[in-house]
Amino acid sequence: MKVNFLTRLLPFLLLMCSMMLHAQTEQTVVFIPADDNNGITTAGPCSIEKAPLTMSTTFGVLGYDDTYAVYNYNSLSFTTAEGKITQIELEGYDKKHSLKAFKTASMGSFTSQDDMQATWSDSKGFESVTLDVEGNVVWLTSVTVTISHEADDDGRVIPELSFSKSTTTAIIGETFTPPTLNKPDEITDVLYSSSDEILATVDKSSGNVTIGNSTGTVTITATTEATEHYQAATASYTIKIKKPAAMVYGNYPNSYMLVTDEESLSDGDEIIFVHRDKPGQTMNSTQQERYRDDTVLEGYNADGSIIHKNDYAVFTIEHVDDYWCFHDKLGYLYASSNKQNALGTKTAIDDNAKAQITITDGKAKVRFMGDNSYRYLRYSNSMEGFTCTADAEKNEPVMIYRKAELRSDELTIDNTGYSTLFTNHEILIPSGITAYTVNNATEHLVFGDKYKAYSILPANTPVLLKGKEGTYAYYITNTGAVKPSQNMLRGSTGERVSDDGFLFYKLSTKNGDNGTIGFYFDTANGKSLKIDSGKAYLAVPQSMASPDGYALNEATTGIATTESQAITKHIYTIDGQSIKPNVKKLRNGLYIVNGKKVVKR
Repeated sequence: MKVNFLTRLLPFLLLMCSMMLHAQTEQTVVFIPADDNNGITTAGPCSIEKAPLTMSTTFGVLGYDDTYAVYNYNSLSFTTAEGKITQIELEGYDKKHSLKAFKTASMGSFTSQDDMQATWSDSKGFESVTLDVEGNVVWLTSVTVTISHEADDDGRVIPELSFSKSTTTAIIGETFTPPTLNKPDEITDVLYSSSDEILATVDKSSGNVTIGNSTGTVTITATTEATEHYQAATASYTIKIKKPAAMVYGNYPNSYMLVTDEESLSDGDEIIFVHRDKPGQTMNSTQQERYRDDTVLEGYNADGSIIHKNDYAVFTIEHVDDYWCFHDKLGYLYASSNKQNALGTKTAIDDNAKAQITITDGKAKVRFMGDNSYRYLRYSNSMEGFTCTADAEKNEPVMIYRKAELRSDELTIDNTGYSTLFTNHEILIPSGITAYTVNNATEHLVFGDKYKAYSILPANTPVLLKGKEGTYAYYITNTGAVKPSQNMLRGSTGERVSDDGFLFYKLSTKNGDNGTIGFYFDTANGKSLKIDSGKAYLAVPQSMASPDGYALNEATTGIATTESQAITKHIYTIDGQSIKPNVKKLRNGLYIVNGKKVVKR
């Protein structure tokens, strides 16, 4: 039997197709400013590495919140350690910082479709590509780089290997879920490793991560073995480890908490240096020839924190070469002499500005490095200021207070001027907002506790909010404020509620959008209710509940409306005693005015 030529050729063609299929592969690397940055917010030469790619600028900012900036007459460069760059896609921010400022590249093809879309490409690819700016500063919101990888001698290519997140955050003491490793199904053997096992350990086989007890940044790397079609490869992600909220929360905004453990300090913390317990002194912003002036420490809170009242010198601490540096508006603090007690300020960091910190029983030993023998930061009684000594025990000790870190959230008031709130956090009521509990509900609502702006609302206290339309930021605090014992408002968890003997009302308008704002039934009979989590609703015993609901114009202005009447015919105390008809002169309490119950507060 004759064998057809094509039949004999078919295996060869299939082999060639298979080799061509695996001859090369593409890898995509995406830079997003909010996630991928170098943490530097001042302009200058800077770069970001995201394996296998490095993106750099001769002068710009690659650490801003939501944009990368490349300044005019400078460049943006890309270099890959593996493969070749075949495409760069740029997304801009606005017309003012247009991508048209990029000039045509000397290699490949560069096109700028409009002010906010531009693409560089070359089918052959390069290991390094530079794009020059010839105009205004360029702002970028994302950069996507495609890298082509050629097959090795065995026809294997580098696999598309990446984690679902390149940067993530972990909180000490809380469960951490690692990003997902994206890989071809053919790859099954993966080995995981940690760059710092003090900060975080990783199971070598599963990739599960255990967070340690120290803050810092650690990189987790996945390494894959070579397979029939793929080369060995690596992918990694970065974990930023932070202290739990309970370790850093203060009770009040703009206050400072005593630091009792040097390990709890983090790069970027704001601190003040304090001498002795109250009444005491703190370093201020005046630099003398050999020392820093002090100022009286004022404003202790009930929790022992300090309120920033006087001209305190607030230092931002920086972690450099395993040491700490202290920078305020005058410059970097440093030990400035080898012959006398001298503490100075300079514009740059050197060894004399780098310090070790050891804290015992709240007292901090700050030892500057360098060659100067006068290197311990102390308070000098003779100079009446902060200076350096040669003896670690001489003069008065120093304490470090760190600016309280308070989380924040937002609440919203719509055009009705009202809203409700329920949170399991204690909060500081923001400016422009008043919060109310409800003690009773007969014909009208009777308000209980009133929380004005800057007062503390206890945790798990559902309230009615009153204020102008808008969005308000509030601080989450932890003073331990006690919630009121009486409150007919309840907090919603998002589930439908029902309770025999009660009727339920939610904040809404009575007859559509043009109706009166108040608390009204959610269902026809008011026996159940469902509203969003984080909101409050009214629960009233059925025996006293109003079928018409509770209009807030009556609840909040009932006494005021009575006051504005020209003639008030009858006023009685609750026990029936007649009173002269002048509501304005009444003491606070419950009265019968013109036949209706009115609360004077």
